[in-house]
Amino acid sequence: MSVCFENLKQLDLIVDVVGSPTVDDLSSACETARLHVLRRANHQPDPTILYSLSSDCDHEVVHLLCQMLVFNPVS
Repeated sequence: MSVCFENLKQLDLIVDVVGSPTVDDLSSACETARLHVLRRANHQPDPTILYSLSSDCDHEVVHLLCQMLVFNPVS
């Protein structure tokens, strides 16, 4: 199955916020997505990006989103 450019762009945006996934986190990703993420430089999480979503975003909202936005919820 092919992964379209828009999906890879969305993946880039997610990585920008939550940081680069581990190799284990990518185990269930398709090959194209896995290679795309592995080719990028390692990113540290930057939750401050979430504050730009809305003027109503405060610390509690960003904290909740950070708890929800994970690559592997089991780990």
